[in-house]
Amino acid sequence: MDDDRARRRPLLCATKVRSRICMCGKEHLEVVDWCLVSPRQVRNWIQKGTNISMMYLYSLADCLERKADDLMSSLPMPEGKE
Repeated sequence: MDDDRARRRPLLCATKVRSRICMCGKEHLEVVDWCLVSPRQVRNWIQKGTNISMMYLYSLADCLERKADDLMSSLPMPEGKE
C-alpha cells in the first residue's frame, strides 16, 4: 500500500453529500426513508459531515445512486495518531 495513502483518513464530506442530494433530485425525507435514519441525522450529514457508520454510508450511496467513495474525502492523519 502507498505510504502516503496509509497516512490519510477517509471522512464523510458534507459538501459532497449535499451536492449529490441536490443533483439527484432527492428530497431529504426520501433519504430519511431510504436510510432509515432521523431527519436530524441527514441534516448532520449535510451540514457537518458527521461520522457515518458503514451500513448507513452504503445505504446513502445506494439511495443517491453513487459509490460510497463519491461521498468521502481523504484527509491527512494528525501527527502522532498513526
